[in-house]
Amino acid sequence: MTTVGYGAWIHARRGDLAAADADLSTAFDLARSADMLMGVTTASFLLVDVVVERSLTAIETLLEQTELPEDFLATASGAMLLEARGRVRLARNARRPAIADLRAAGVIMEALRFGPVFSSWRSALALALPVEERAEARRLAAEELALARPTGLARPLGIALRTVGVLGDGEAGIELLRESAAVLAGSPGRLEEARSLVELGAALRRGNRRREAREPLAAALRLAQECGAQRLLAQADQELRACGGRRPRTVLAGRDALTASELRVAELAAAGATNAEIAQGLYVSLKTVETHLSRSYVKLGLTGRGSRARLAEALGRAEPPA
Repeated sequence: MTTVGYGAWIHARRGDLAAADADLSTAFDLARSADMLMGVTTASFLLVDVVVERSLTAIETLLEQTELPEDFLATASGAMLLEARGRVRLARNARRPAIADLRAAGVIMEALRFGPVFSSWRSALALALPVEERAEARRLAAEELALARPTGLARPLGIALRTVGVLGDGEAGIELLRESAAVLAGSPGRLEEARSLVELGAALRRGNRRREAREPLAAALRLAQECGAQRLLAQADQELRACGGRRPRTVLAGRDALTASELRVAELAAAGATNAEIAQGLYVSLKTVETHLSRSYVKLGLTGRGSRARLAEALGRAEPPA
């Protein structure tokens, strides 16, 4: 279960939410079958972006129905589950219970001195707070930014800059959003980069700079599609349309449409490896391999029997790789 869960986490951090989605379901099934609350907690916390972006109703329901003993809530694992549930609730517009969860998680994580490398609960809570509590929101955001800068790591710094920028005013807020997108550009945090680009485009639109807003929004839309971030994709599309822009033409078929994970699995299958051998070699579940292959067949235009045998040709190779 641990191997599957952390494999899914790596996929999610790299922005391959479709692959993480497949492994997440396996991790949750294993945790529930073993009656391991900590396993549910860890999977929820590590992969909350997958749940939020891909509307995984069954897992959301499990988070709501999981009973949390008081002594468990006082632990790091309890805080992880509370933060995950709070972020999911916030994405579903259940603001009050989301704020309660995030506050409770923050109390524990602050006591344990968990910084923004481990958790961005301050940003999540800051964005959840109502307008009348804007002063507290800005304090939380500034505190997270102060903690994130010394790390030198793109993801926590990019998230903190984005939060301060969203809560900022006018040009100062826009410049912080630009900095957030620039910090994340080229890093493995593609999903966070897409989120920062959406917020930058939205801020420019609200400032009546619609033409300028189209470029970051179009880039965000492409990134969101590559990541499989369905919720963010819809948000970017909506913002782009509000700016009078058109959804950019994206590659929906052929080798270039494959994600990095899909291409890796497809190439191994084309070389003659079985699904079980691929799963073992890449340290992923068999279900993940099957999911990648089925999506690759669609994108490569392969249907019916013999699809696997035609993979090498579809991938643009004269001969399968040795």
